[in-house]
Amino acid sequence: MIFELLNVEQFIKEHNAPAIMEPLPANLNEQKLLTQINGLYSQYLFGERKSSKWFEQMGYIPLNVYIPKFPVLMILDNLPTIRAFRNRPDRILAIDEEGNLVLEDEKEISYTNHKILMQGFADFFDKNKLIKLIEYIAQQNSVSGQLINEIIKLSNNKVENLITNKIIVLPPGWRDYSKIDNKISIHPLTDVYSKIIEQNKTFEVSNANSSKLYRLIIKLIDLLAEQFGTKTGFIREQLASKTVNYTARSVISPNPNLEIDQIAIPFRALLQLYKPQIINSILTKHKQEFIEVTKTARQEIKPTVNDITKLINKISNYPTLFPQELINFFRKVLEQDVLPDAVVVYKRDPALHKTSWLAAKPVIADQDTIQIHPLACAPLGGDFDGDSVDANITIRVKSKKTNKITYFRDLPIGLVIAIPKQFVEGSVNDE
Repeated sequence: MIFELLNVEQFIKEHNAPAIMEPLPANLNEQKLLTQINGLYSQYLFGERKSSKWFEQMGYIPLNVYIPKFPVLMILDNLPTIRAFRNRPDRILAIDEEGNLVLEDEKEISYTNHKILMQGFADFFDKNKLIKLIEYIAQQNSVSGQLINEIIKLSNNKVENLITNKIIVLPPGWRDYSKIDNKISIHPLTDVYSKIIEQNKTFEVSNANSSKLYRLIIKLIDLLAEQFGTKTGFIREQLASKTVNYTARSVISPNPNLEIDQIAIPFRALLQLYKPQIINSILTKHKQEFIEVTKTARQEIKPTVNDITKLINKISNYPTLFPQELINFFRKVLEQDVLPDAVVVYKRDPALHKTSWLAAKPVIADQDTIQIHPLACAPLGGDFDGDSVDANITIRVKSKKTNKITYFRDLPIGLVIAIPKQFVEGSVNDE
């Protein structure tokens, strides 16, 4: 657990975090985003885009209400009664005669037999009533109660340290916007931050408004968990130095007509593996031809990144549904612009030896199997009875010893797939 130890006021002071007061502008354009005085992408607060400050400067959203800090909020949200409360914000949250947390209708509740905690969901954001709810949960002999107690101990035994009226905002470099065909695409995190600011700015105390703000905060927590906790999250991709990979997997079959340093990959797979390169080639070299071919094929696809991407995905899934001239166009782009300088690395699991990883030049296969030269099968430790391989396109190879970047196209392919020395000399001794 980390958030229960966070002193928000001290954190803001130490990081000189500015207050974010403005939601995203109604009409999105880059100039408006960067020139907002107190906006989520303000260059006055976060520096120039792509600068070091853009990736380091934190901010915060000042709220008009109090909320539990994130770990406490997640514990409360997992309680069935609280979940029902947010869906029925006009009900009354109370403690019955047996000490159980219950949700009752105002007409049915007994004020003599129940201890009232909150008269409507608007009270969830009241500082004193929120503290009483947390204290009640901490007194229960349950998993939730034990967790709350541990958090209280780690927060100097003060329940008030478990709530805050500020939300920390990540640097814009971690939630940056993107431009596609001159249109601004906002990161989901920034979109939720903006909605929280807007809801807080126009906040009027009511059960419905409180429920809406609560849902936005829960959505923010879910996005943060996704941003940092998953395999595709920020930590795994950036801080853990993970390189983007595109991988194709299929059964291998022999093709003696291939060169020893070639690998034939199904056309459908190549479209996905080299999608960015194909799109770039079409937009820079074959834009007019693409318009003419799609018009002839009665597809009428605009030469934009989104439309070409959708078309490639459709062809990959259902190639037989498209005219041959359209298929030939994409084959031409692959053969002329993409594959001549391309190299893939393929392996067969378990990858136990050096030669379990082989490098080869990709060519187009008309079948749905990955084809390799028969002599390239032995180093893999496999055969052609149903074994499969993974063909990987990795952006670069980074030497751990020299910290030098070497691109695959510069590697001596013949050396990569050379037969191990011990097989030739009958020796297992390494030099």
